Amino acid sequence: MAKMNKKFMMAKEVIERAGGIARISEFEKEGITRPEVSHMCHIGLLSRIRVGCYQLADAEDISDEQKILSLFPEAILCVESAMYYHGYLPSAPQKWSIAVPWDYSRRKLNVSVVAIKPYTVKLETMDLGKTKGIFNGFELPVYDKERTVCDCLKNWIHLDKDVFDRAIDCYARDPEKNLDKLVEYAKTLRVYYNLVEVSKRIVLD
Repeated sequence: MAKMNKKFMMAKEVIERAGGIARISEFEKEGITRPEVSHMCHIGLLSRIRVGCYQLADAEDISDEQKILSLFPEAILCVESAMYYHGYLPSAPQKWSIAVPWDYSRRKLNVSVVAIKPYTVKLETMDLGKTKGIFNGFELPVYDKERTVCDCLKNWIHLDKDVFDRAIDCYARDPEKNLDKLVEYAKTLRVYYNLVEVSKRIVLD
């Protein structure tokens, strides 16, 4: 029992250092084995929130932003979430839109602690337009305005018409828009034809 108490205190330090959610690999680095982590879950000291990710069982609410950072370190906020960040949506979407690599494990996306809307992206274009933004005090990766518009053009069939229209209209009125970059991105992402279709609203020339 004393050994388990010591292991739990070590696990607690790992979790606190990780911001509230820790991966099994972080425990193992500190000498805490998988069976020990499983046992701590069994006796109600830890809570598994996804395969390989844990928090304290009595943990206070962890912000969505911290959950995104901890559970999806490879993800980039995109489409609706990026629109909100850039001021193109008046309120935050009910789900976090995240871009993940096309071969990302579906099991990792199976979480209930934070509402997400995943978009799969080819590896070679994953970092195109990637930047960083502050969300509720947390720095998260997010796509820039031009990549966001291109993603809306690419995924228009999955978007609410009002959301799609806002993306185009808000960008068209944005004094900071970069049309050269938009065209470059559109060609790289193979949505240039889609862009031409809405070009009168954006005024490309």
